[in-house]
Amino acid sequence: MAKRSAKSPEELYQERTKLIEDTIALKVPDHVPLRFSLAYFPAKYCGITTKAAFYDPVQWKWACKKTLLDFDADCYLPSTGVGSGEAMEILGVRTMKWPGHGVSDYSSHQSIEMEPMKQEEYDEFLADPSDFIMRKFLPRVCDAGSALAKWPAFRSLTSGNSLSMLAARFADPEQIEFHEKMVQAGKAAAATQKEMSTFDAEMEALGHVNLSPGGAGAPFDIISDSLRGMRGAMMDMYRVPDKLIKVCEMYVDQSLQRAAVFAKNSKNKRVFMALHRGSDGFMSIDQFKTFYWPTYKKVVMGLIDMGLTPVPFYEGIWNQRLEFLREFPKGKTIAHFAQTDMKKAKEVLGGHTCIMGDVPSSILQVGTVSQVEDYCKKLIEDCGKGGGLIVTHMPIDEADPKLVKAMIDFTRNYKIYK
Repeated sequence: MAKRSAKSPEELYQERTKLIEDTIALKVPDHVPLRFSLAYFPAKYCGITTKAAFYDPVQWKWACKKTLLDFDADCYLPSTGVGSGEAMEILGVRTMKWPGHGVSDYSSHQSIEMEPMKQEEYDEFLADPSDFIMRKFLPRVCDAGSALAKWPAFRSLTSGNSLSMLAARFADPEQIEFHEKMVQAGKAAAATQKEMSTFDAEMEALGHVNLSPGGAGAPFDIISDSLRGMRGAMMDMYRVPDKLIKVCEMYVDQSLQRAAVFAKNSKNKRVFMALHRGSDGFMSIDQFKTFYWPTYKKVVMGLIDMGLTPVPFYEGIWNQRLEFLREFPKGKTIAHFAQTDMKKAKEVLGGHTCIMGDVPSSILQVGTVSQVEDYCKKLIEDCGKGGGLIVTHMPIDEADPKLVKAMIDFTRNYKIYK
């Protein structure tokens, strides 16, 4: 679909990497970069099911590769939520429905809101987080985990014959079934990982750049998303605020430890961060200052200290929180906004932070070429002057390929800096 460049893949990769790095550093590039987010769009574009993302890694990898090569954007974000559907079925995962299991073969996945940790269990969790995750959390979020509820606390295995006593428990039929399921699920998950783990390297060899691999998050989001659920976390701000803050502090260190492994193993030092609960509509400014911002800021600053570039996705509207982002060092992060007023974001963060703004999926699905071009033109004119802008888009699972191409071509060719 896209016109092929005469440059070699290595030249393209270096050129695109420099374009991104210059934009992050608030230099004025040749053109505004566009990040292409795959999501489940390759399924529609290539005429396959989204189920393939979970059950046919060879086909899914082919579709993702073809999509990126055909549209030829400046950088990309891989499809998200992809894992082994077979492994998750074997384990009986309850926190998600995915194509081929709970939703249509042509749908995207759905997260299921749960409350695996109760409010009265904060003290137990804080006393021994690993034990709680193993013997209470996992049994509540997957069927296979029920066997773990019968394991002894590892901290109790201090005598010389502890290992023998632990091994005796594994002779129980329920434990044997659990281990058999883990082996089956492990083989399925390993096969998917083996196929998909080389995707970025293969795309790099073809001249394409992953804008932000890896992952980190805001501690409050980890608690709200995975442990307490949205309702539980909201109530905790009123009923057990001190305990909520303690767990947020605990997850700062965990997030940075995981990031340290990523930093050691990856030459791409940009780190994706999805932020869910810190937006204007979720909590007041006072609550944001108390429960969200302090530990989120520690994670971001810790990533920067490691030589990494955080790429947080500020979901929802962050109009009331923009000034906070100026507390991060100049030219060290990319602020990706979903529904925030981009003109206001530029006014507050221009010359300080690289911003990334979305083209709405509604326009890319049912709009016209003129509407797409008009939207991109306004976004670039409002936010592109002086550099520091990346154009991207909301999820485009059902987008019209013609309109996606119009977005990419217009952004590349609209030379506002000339």
